[in-house]
Amino acid sequence: MNKMKRIPFVFTLLDYKAMEEYFEMQAVKGWMLEKINSFTMELKKIKPQSIKFAVDVFPYISAFDSYNSRAVKDYRDLCEKTGWTYVTSSNKLQVFYTKDTESYIPLQTDSVEEQRIIKKAFYSLEVLLMFILFPILLLSLGGLFPFQYDRLFVNSDIVRTIMLPLLLIPVSVYVIYYGLWFWRAKRNIKEGLSLPKASVKSAVFRGRFHLIISSLALGIYITAVILDAMKGHPFLLFSLVIPGAGLGVGLWFRKKGLASNRSRRNNIAIFTFLIIGIATVFTVFLFNVIGSQNNIAHNLVGISSEVPDGYKVIRLEDFGLEENLEIKAFSKKSSIIVPESYEYHEVSSEGTIRTHYYEVINDEISEYIFEKMLKREGSLLYRDIIEAPASDWGVDRAYYLKTDKTMILLLADNVVMMLDNEMGFSNEDVVDISKEQLGL
Repeated sequence: MNKMKRIPFVFTLLDYKAMEEYFEMQAVKGWMLEKINSFTMELKKIKPQSIKFAVDVFPYISAFDSYNSRAVKDYRDLCEKTGWTYVTSSNKLQVFYTKDTESYIPLQTDSVEEQRIIKKAFYSLEVLLMFILFPILLLSLGGLFPFQYDRLFVNSDIVRTIMLPLLLIPVSVYVIYYGLWFWRAKRNIKEGLSLPKASVKSAVFRGRFHLIISSLALGIYITAVILDAMKGHPFLLFSLVIPGAGLGVGLWFRKKGLASNRSRRNNIAIFTFLIIGIATVFTVFLFNVIGSQNNIAHNLVGISSEVPDGYKVIRLEDFGLEENLEIKAFSKKSSIIVPESYEYHEVSSEGTIRTHYYEVINDEISEYIFEKMLKREGSLLYRDIIEAPASDWGVDRAYYLKTDKTMILLLADNVVMMLDNEMGFSNEDVVDISKEQLGL
């Protein structure tokens, strides 16, 4: 039989009373709280018994204070002199217990003072991030509308479009809950009542809901970023190095760094040094890579100088303009909606040529992308939409995007193509060569 178990820690600061009941329920079932980690709590197997818990808030400790600082030790000693035994802590939460379930002395007896302590701790705790995150997410929704068709080309963009409104739900729940709690606390104090208390059931449900939604969103997004990297769009994965490293340093610092008895000033200095060090190494590496213009830089942004086999593009050499070639650049993307998406262009002293190719999962979505591209490209300066002879190209729809007919947008079943060259696409030979290279 397992003597220890680890379960998710789903409570927030304002659930401190619900935590007491929860830990007491676990003790009756034969599980005693041992430790609270960043995201989990550990319980050890004991003989089922009735134990009284007290979860108190000690607001005079910052995120850079040691768990065993002098102020915290003095506070715990004071609590233990009244008959409580210290168990563990998590941020500003301090957990105690007593087996004397009848004549124990409560740690807090004044609702006004208790509310003042909670308010002080609340406005300096991590949960305050919810009130910062809420307007950020709310304002970010404005960037989703009107919906831009090019978000369909990359899995991570599709996920962000879906998950951003989804993440707003649990954040809104917490913001509303915090606001209502302080409003009810102020009302209860005026009426001489105790502070509001969340039920164990509601606190656990709210915490698990937030955990599930956040974990799901994070897991899907990371999966999408990895898939994008595997399909030729690696920069976003590389850009997660800094936040990933920062998160790792933060968790390590919280677990190991704060276990020492260093002063707050020294802890802040060490943490700042670590973060600046990571950012500096990343920045220097990035600028060196970009400045070198080598294969590493091209690989990071998903650019290559050669077109892989099987990709349909038009080249300057197809029209006898292969001399003095200065630039060749091929990049690709892929998503569950647009499995094949790439762009290739060449620049020489004799001209410029460019191919945009998008293969979509079905005709309806390709029609949608075609219409949106037509609207966006046609609205730019020096553009003029003119219907092109689709039958000459062997496609369903075709439009010139410039008066001189040097740019054309094509729709053929589930494939959208946009071509650009300085020779124009009104010449029959140019059309025939382009059709041959593109398989039309």
